[in-house]
Amino acid sequence: MRSFLHLISDVVMHPMNGIEAAIAIRRLHPECTILFIPGNQNAKQLISEARALGNEFEVLAKAVHPELILDRLRNDHKAQ
Repeated sequence: MRSFLHLISDVVMHPMNGIEAAIAIRRLHPECTILFIPGNQNAKQLISEARALGNEFEVLAKAVHPELILDRLRNDHKAQ
């Protein structure tokens, strides 16, 4: 199975939302960095519910500069 270092995702999607996808991916690839860039107000509620269940994800607000995303991913990769 191929391993992934990073997942960058929105939160509100269909049929599976980003939180559900991230939890499923983290089960298969626990080393994968999860980074959400939500664009929907409903995302805050979904993220809060996931955190209440013990799931931690980093969240960057839209409109985030692409260089900030790259810096975040580079720093996470160095920490591992």
